[in-house]
Amino acid sequence: MALQDRFETTQYSIADYLAAERIAMEKHEFLDGEIRAMPGARKEHLRVTPQLSAFFTNEFEDGPCEYLDSDVKVWIPSKRIFTYPDGAIACLPEWSDQDATGILLNPKVIFEVLSPSTEAYDRGGKFRSYRSLTTLEDYVLIDTSMPVVEIFSGPDWVLKTFEGLDAVAHIPSVGLDLPLRRIYRKTFAASKS
Repeated sequence: MALQDRFETTQYSIADYLAAERIAMEKHEFLDGEIRAMPGARKEHLRVTPQLSAFFTNEFEDGPCEYLDSDVKVWIPSKRIFTYPDGAIACLPEWSDQDATGILLNPKVIFEVLSPSTEAYDRGGKFRSYRSLTTLEDYVLIDTSMPVVEIFSGPDWVLKTFEGLDAVAHIPSVGLDLPLRRIYRKTFAASKS
């Protein structure tokens, strides 16, 4: 029986969620007492996320900031939400002592790789929840149907859009430039040399 089948309509505590998540085979979000299975990733998503990880791991080899991949859980206390972004950057990461699985408390940048099944949520409810994090400074959306990166920068969440393989997306909070050709190198045939 999948974990989702056990959590259809009942409200659960944070302790229930964390205990179940430790033994689950798939990832789940905790949304103020509800537990929801996260959808599996599409192949385009699976091509972009490792490129992000490789790029930022190299960029942050030295210094206080680090890139954390989609296995990191983020706690949004004001909304009582645990969720897994597709990536996050934290400088001097702070971790919750509620669970040993890695609950990040202070993301500075959050990345979501868009797919047809998650785009509305990533742009809507999830973004509204993320904005309540006092440490969050940039929210980065990465399209998988075309080479487009959108960066919302707080506190007013001003949008900057970067389009095309030759574009370079600037992430203000960490002062880094992200070449779109680098993250889309396995996604679009035109980017292969």
